Amino acid sequence: PPHTSTLLPTPPPSTHLHPPHTSILPTPHTSTLLHTPPSSHILTAPSDPFSTPSSASNTPFRVGHRRTTSLRQQIFESITTPAKVDTLGDQRSNLSLFEQRERTNSDPKQDQAKNRWRKAIKQQIALNKLERLSPRVSSGDIQFNKLAYEDNDMDVSEATRTWYRILSETPECSDDVIKTALGIGVPPSLRDQVWEYLIGRYHTRNRPDFNCAAFSMKEYNQLCHEQTEYSHVIKIDLGRSFPKHPYFKSACSEGQVLMHNVLHAYAVLDKEVGYCQGLSFVAGVIVMHAKDEETAFWIFTQLLRLYNHREVYLTASFYHLQVRLYQLSRLLHDYYPVLHSHLQKYEVPPFLYAAPWFLALFASQFSIPFSSRLMDLHFYDGGSALFKISLSLFEQYQEHILGYNTMESILGFLKITMPSLAAKDIQTLFKRALHYDLGNKLETFETEYDVIEDLTARFNMDGAILDLDTMQETLRKQNKELIEQLAICHTSIRKLETTVSGLVAVINGQEQRLRRLEGNFQPSSPSHL
Repeated sequence: PPHTSTLLPTPPPSTHLHPPHTSILPTPHTSTLLHTPPSSHILTAPSDPFSTPSSASNTPFRVGHRRTTSLRQQIFESITTPAKVDTLGDQRSNLSLFEQRERTNSDPKQDQAKNRWRKAIKQQIALNKLERLSPRVSSGDIQFNKLAYEDNDMDVSEATRTWYRILSETPECSDDVIKTALGIGVPPSLRDQVWEYLIGRYHTRNRPDFNCAAFSMKEYNQLCHEQTEYSHVIKIDLGRSFPKHPYFKSACSEGQVLMHNVLHAYAVLDKEVGYCQGLSFVAGVIVMHAKDEETAFWIFTQLLRLYNHREVYLTASFYHLQVRLYQLSRLLHDYYPVLHSHLQKYEVPPFLYAAPWFLALFASQFSIPFSSRLMDLHFYDGGSALFKISLSLFEQYQEHILGYNTMESILGFLKITMPSLAAKDIQTLFKRALHYDLGNKLETFETEYDVIEDLTARFNMDGAILDLDTMQETLRKQNKELIEQLAICHTSIRKLETTVSGLVAVINGQEQRLRRLEGNFQPSSPSHL
């Protein structure tokens, strides 16, 4: 598939070894022949040009030739060739000398470098596999694999006639005609054309100054080839997105490659958002229906930027996601107060169940037909479509939710049971969603959220000021007490000084008296005695 070269990893830094993307295969002078089991789908080294067909047996090296391979070649063999057991029962593998060398080497820096090279080589082999094993099937087979789902509630023939008529009419149709057509449904084979039509309609009516021109092939290729810090996270999420869908379930499938390229290019384009979990499901639904990779990227970009859905993924405290969850809670309170009270009673706020609805546009939990119909409504109506279908779900399954009396059971229904039930009621749910008129409720609730946040911050600040005043008053009292104690100490000191002065005077007087007594004393003569 195109642009698979964007999946090449960044090699670990080294000044002595060749980077992973350069050839690490044996040269003709090494005269080695690697053997890979036929069932393996990993990169295989080319055969020795000097070998004969008879030498290409199950033995990994030419008979009679001494092995002279480098450390890089040994690492490569440890990944691409399983250990062999010879016919004599010797359990020594081709890499036993290398393993002994590893065990005797105790330098942690060398071990760390070797481990990094092993990881880089494994990544290189997997990426080569992406290029080598990309699907080579006809366009009809690709369409069949991409759109391998059924919307049983939709009359495909009627929907096809309706949308062909809308796409061919000029000027554009009225809102009532579009709503009627959305209620019937959009045929999967026409969905990318319908999305392009609805995007152009929304752009003209709501944001005519926004530049939604398509990216050229050159610009898209440049985005795909630039490096981004989110590459590894994107690759991890590829296998987690639609693991049961035939277009995505196989590792290194065309669907995973195209999904990766779209997510990688957008992460480079919008560095503020980069990549956030949930975007892979959104990109997967779009890639599944788009006619080519560039169209998928353009639709994905318009969804995030023209419809301003990108703000949900901004990670600065996820402010916009919190606003949407608050708006959903307020709508639930206004439309279905009994259900809202029931969820409040058992402590089930929207962030416990509705965050994936906004981050993945319902695609991570609900069926592909459901999430595709939601995307139709979103391209027509903007972000309010998410709230309308949420209210439709609550109305449809309100009695079920009220029948559960624990937080765990309610969450289990909302996350597991309700998506499976919704797959059978798609037509009913979306026809009901089209009749909700939210007016300016969303803007009102957003302002309300900001006011509450401001009051909360002010209350916290007032509390902090109150605590500061209390602390200052306490310090004043303590300071006053210390001053009083200091005055008492000064008085005591003066009294003691007076006492000491009196005692010194007494001592001086006694010393003078003693000296006088000593001067008047005359000892008697011996004759007198």
